Amino acid sequence: MKINITKTQRARLVKDWLNDMFSDTEIIDSYYVKNGKKIAFREKENKEFWFDYDLIWSFLESMFSLKYKELQAITEDWVDETLNFRGYTTMFYEEDGEKERWMEH
Repeated sequence: MKINITKTQRARLVKDWLNDMFSDTEIIDSYYVKNGKKIAFREKENKEFWFDYDLIWSFLESMFSLKYKELQAITEDWVDETLNFRGYTTMFYEEDGEKERWMEH
């Protein structure tokens, strides 16, 4: 069964999910860490906020049928509204074992 929701409702659901995900994180050297796992990273110099691809970005893209630019717009609003990081660009990174790959679209 498919449920139709508006773009506004979808954005609200994504932001609510992010609020839950980040509610009990700790910040260690610009990384947002939850249960010992890095889930995001703040790059102050370039005003960029990076989300873990597997834990956050990919999940939100598939769960809410979002394209990259749609998710980017929602996450940039969330970073601005919730974390008070004005003018930040959001992107994702992937961890490959010990190595992190930083991605931009």
